[in-house]
Amino acid sequence: MLPQSVQPYIGLLGTIVQLGGSLLLLGLFLVLRRYARRRRYFIEWGKAWMAVSLAMLAMVIRYNLQPAPDLAGSAIQARALDATFLVARLIFLVYLVLGTRLYVRGSRPAQFPVVATAATVGYAAMTLVFAPDLDRVIALLGPVTMLVSGWCAGELIALPHPRRSLGSRIVAGSFVVLGALWSLYFIAFGLTAAGDADPAVLGFFVSYAPLFDLLTHLALGFGMVVLLMEHAKREVDNAHAELAAAHDQLRRSSLYDTVTGSMNRRAFVEGLGLDVARATFGAVMMLDLDNLKRVNDQYGHAAGDALLCHLVDVLRAELRASDKLYRWGGDEFLIVFPGADRDRIQRRIERILADAPVCVVPNSQATVRLLVSVGSARYTSADDLRKAIDRADAEMYRAKNRRKLGDAIPANG
Repeated sequence: MLPQSVQPYIGLLGTIVQLGGSLLLLGLFLVLRRYARRRRYFIEWGKAWMAVSLAMLAMVIRYNLQPAPDLAGSAIQARALDATFLVARLIFLVYLVLGTRLYVRGSRPAQFPVVATAATVGYAAMTLVFAPDLDRVIALLGPVTMLVSGWCAGELIALPHPRRSLGSRIVAGSFVVLGALWSLYFIAFGLTAAGDADPAVLGFFVSYAPLFDLLTHLALGFGMVVLLMEHAKREVDNAHAELAAAHDQLRRSSLYDTVTGSMNRRAFVEGLGLDVARATFGAVMMLDLDNLKRVNDQYGHAAGDALLCHLVDVLRAELRASDKLYRWGGDEFLIVFPGADRDRIQRRIERILADAPVCVVPNSQATVRLLVSVGSARYTSADDLRKAIDRADAEMYRAKNRRKLGDAIPANG
């Protein structure tokens, strides 16, 4: 056990260390302030560390006025410093409550500033009247610190399960420790001030109280920073999710035709849907909607779009899951048939198109038949796929040239 004459110096050293720790936390919160502009709870907690730094500065000066028990120092200055320490500690508690309330509930009562100011002034005045020395001031801080710490811990512990996190648990646990610590301060400093304390039992605890306080403050500040980082991470994750969704939407819009919903030529170039086709032989088919231009000219582009969608719907109804349909150009489509026989596919698609129902022109009683030129070709491997498309395209144009363009649009019905 340290000699009783040395204990005040240990308390002074501990108070200086606690001041340094409080200033360190304050600096950290000021550095992070720019990242917490939309997080009012963190800003209010930062004000709490500003208040506790002021309290510890007053305590350091107070110890210098009385470096040893037998030196009385300036009574007026000492009393002013006691008042400064007391008020700053109470303000510290007020901002802890405010920050916790904002974090948990997102708002504060409209009357909170008035109530907090009245409570701080009233409790400080009462304490200074009934506490003629610093030990009693610290002792009377115990009950209100226990009350505030318990309330803050309870608010955080009662958070809904989805909002509970590592940071909230650290802060809640630190509040519990802070309340327990100040309950001991209430006993230790109260007995010391009354002269009933056993130096061998409580002297050590009283001397090292600033260090205990510092460790608790560091844990509390660490938990608050973790809460901020968790909040920021959630926002970043949410932003990433929105960007990913936007990217998927942009990618879809770049790979799918907006009129028919089928894949487009870019999708084919990027290999979308071609995994099965590249792994085997098969057939490709080029289709040209011969009467699209005339429908556009006679009925408008809405009718042309309806005709395109009608063609795609007719084809999709007969395609296998492995068959892939691409809009190749304005009125041209490509179909890839993995593992299929070219001649059978040609006959089947021509029959389907010939038997297809007519397309009803939007906002009109007119109907239009599908007039489609078809060309197909075999492919034997992935390397032969593009050449097969060129052959099918050439055949499709030969079929188109054989069609009489005068019959492209029949009479209504």
